[in-house]
Amino acid sequence: MPNKPITITPPPSLVGKPSVNLEKSDFEALIEQKGYDVYHDRALKCPCKPRSGGDAQSTCKNCGGSGWIYINRHETRMVIQSMNIDTKYKEWTEERLGSARITARDIDQLAFMDRITLINAEAVFSQVLHPKKEPGNAYFYATTRYNIKTIKYIFLFKGVGLVLQRLNETTDYTLVKNQIRLNASFSSEVNPTITVRYIHEPEFTVLDLSRDLMYSTIKDKCTTTGKKEIAFPISAVARRSHYMPDRGDFEDDDLLDNSFTEV
Repeated sequence: MPNKPITITPPPSLVGKPSVNLEKSDFEALIEQKGYDVYHDRALKCPCKPRSGGDAQSTCKNCGGSGWIYINRHETRMVIQSMNIDTKYKEWTEERLGSARITARDIDQLAFMDRITLINAEAVFSQVLHPKKEPGNAYFYATTRYNIKTIKYIFLFKGVGLVLQRLNETTDYTLVKNQIRLNASFSSEVNPTITVRYIHEPEFTVLDLSRDLMYSTIKDKCTTTGKKEIAFPISAVARRSHYMPDRGDFEDDDLLDNSFTEV
């Protein structure tokens, strides 16, 4: 592209005006003192999407057909506040549920579709699962949306006219991380379906960066100009992950891990 002339807007007069400085340490102190311990997983678009366009490949074991892969989990602190969308006429739809505002240090580099997991917090979630049986296994198993901390109830569907069968741990199932394994006594079931209510660590997915860039000039004697630009904390809007579109055909335990150690 040929060089084009640039017209510069003249700056306003600052004669007699005091210098306005922002203190980055005050913002970071807020995050450290009032924030939550969280895991931050970085999102990347999966390259399995065909050149001709369309959706990600449903058989891809990197993203599971969701089109997104998550790598390089690290632990940090962030401020997370719930949001309430107030309208003249109160509406209730799933599109308005589970929203939160996140404030993070610039060093954490939040981006669209990143995942944030609160480490020491708890949330309750209910989910219907369809256990499957791998060749050679004598048991059915199903993987939940989140890592389970405690199972409250599990019921097995027996038919539209029958009472659900409540399942008990050890006698009816075992739990491995977020995988529920039905005992061998259920091996003769045909396409079993279970419903589970459990406690897990809350997880959010970043939807929008309401402030992804904020710089301020401060005095610095170590520079030739006597000034230096510093980056300030960023702000994002996130949503509880189970309100996001389906993740694909694979659960996290089945996906390939592309994480590496960053230098």
